[in-house]
Amino acid sequence: MSYVRPEDLFEQIEPWSAETWKKFIENHVVPLSKLSKTYAKYFEGDTSSQVASYVAEASDKVLSVAESMLGYIKKEYAVPEDPIEVGRLLMEHAVNTFLGVGEGGKHSFFIFSLRKLPREYAYKLYPKLEKEPEIREKVFKLLGINELWKPYITSPLAERLTLMGYPDYPMYCRVEKHGYTVSLRVLPSKESTLGGTISRLIESLMAILARPGMLSAYELSIDVLTEYDRAVSGIVSLPRETGEYLKVKYADSYIKLKENSLVGEWNFCGIVEGLGVKVVSSVTPESYTISRESNLLTEFRKWSSLLVLGKAELLFAILGRFVLLLPLVRVISL
Repeated sequence: MSYVRPEDLFEQIEPWSAETWKKFIENHVVPLSKLSKTYAKYFEGDTSSQVASYVAEASDKVLSVAESMLGYIKKEYAVPEDPIEVGRLLMEHAVNTFLGVGEGGKHSFFIFSLRKLPREYAYKLYPKLEKEPEIREKVFKLLGINELWKPYITSPLAERLTLMGYPDYPMYCRVEKHGYTVSLRVLPSKESTLGGTISRLIESLMAILARPGMLSAYELSIDVLTEYDRAVSGIVSLPRETGEYLKVKYADSYIKLKENSLVGEWNFCGIVEGLGVKVVSSVTPESYTISRESNLLTEFRKWSSLLVLGKAELLFAILGRFVLLLPLVRVISL
């Protein structure tokens, strides 16, 4: 698997154009919606039917938001009657829509890369977002990119380290358990964006591409998830500190990060105070035990490339007077 440079990708897909996203949705999301619904019905009771239902749910949410944002979406796609052919086509469209695979993958990678990212890194990745305010405004408005979290301090660094992304993509959580481990529950969003719903669809494709149940009968020219993991691991590596993040399988992340889902248990978390970060080994609403000290500049730069590639997520929660920062890492298997 090879990837286009982000600055070249920007020019190739023209993300400031509504027509770009309408074509992407008609060519990729519409077939996924129709095929996944049919497959789930044909193979009800099989584990593959459940993951097909994830894709159907995520696809329909994209279509609903797209029509409100972009206008009429053509939903023309003929689903074959043969159940085996339905499964084959579902896998084919899942592969062709996944991150970095073909034309569909260029669009999905762009969307997914911006779901949750510090402003300075987003501008470094796609320089036109900083240099051309009119282009930035069009892209942000179309995809629904907004400020998600800003450090509670008056400093030029606070602007650079502000997290940008989709407000409906999982980020804010409620602490369900604290102490020597921390567990969170993902809070529901009050709005839906084009970028957020497409990002959730991409995540659901990870479950399909893991090929559970009957889907294991379909041979792919490459194991897409394994190859993706291998490819991006050659670009970035996980931080050296072990135990400071929670691991979740690619195939499970759609459900693990679903609204109201329980995510845990972390052995460490970061407490954010201004621009400082205290990595702690235990925490209550009143106190904590420090393992090491760092800062947001260092921590965000360490995680940003992992966020872009979908290898990691950052989750936030409030516990008493503390803001908790918890990194979650996607892996092939546990």
